[in-house]
Amino acid sequence: MKNRAQKARQTLIIENIYPFFAIASFHSFYARDCQSEIQRLRKRTKGKRLSKKARFEIVELVGEVRTSSIIAVVFAVTALEHAIYRYALRRLSHEFFVKHLDRLSLVAKWLVIPKLVTGKAPEESGSAISSLRELIATRNELVHAKARVGDFVSIRAATKMINRSRQQEPTVAKCAANAPKVVERVVRLLEDLDPCEDVGKIVHDTLQQ
Repeated sequence: MKNRAQKARQTLIIENIYPFFAIASFHSFYARDCQSEIQRLRKRTKGKRLSKKARFEIVELVGEVRTSSIIAVVFAVTALEHAIYRYALRRLSHEFFVKHLDRLSLVAKWLVIPKLVTGKAPEESGSAISSLRELIATRNELVHAKARVGDFVSIRAATKMINRSRQQEPTVAKCAANAPKVVERVVRLLEDLDPCEDVGKIVHDTLQQ
């Protein structure tokens, strides 16, 4: 009886559930709403000189789109990191995850961990994993942006950095718009590969709005 109680204590899992997906979804939809408003303002003033008020509104909305797009992308990736960690925690163990899996890339975790548990892995070239790669690449571009360090930065170099940032914005906005769908598609791979109560709970918790 004592050994059984000790074993129960060892397998007790206490988890924190964070609203990463809800944050990503909110900012994804908000960024799209802001983009629609920008298009509406530009269409309304087409062929006319923009008023000072309209210019100010557009500049403000462009900033909102950029900020919310970044938040959506970063939190979508965080939701998927948390989901695969919870899956490994419940279907393998915390110790095994930390010792053997923690240092894998996020894509590798989504391929390897289900394979270890079920003997089946998501299709590496499938649309869900491909979308995951794109989402992670965009996140990495945002959070690991390289800076130029030196005593002097030429106007040409500064202009190049600004233009690169501007060119990046449509990619970030597109990725942010798709982020909630990517999270849902990737998380639901677990239901296809390992349909059980634990997985159902992870999927439900991850996709809570």
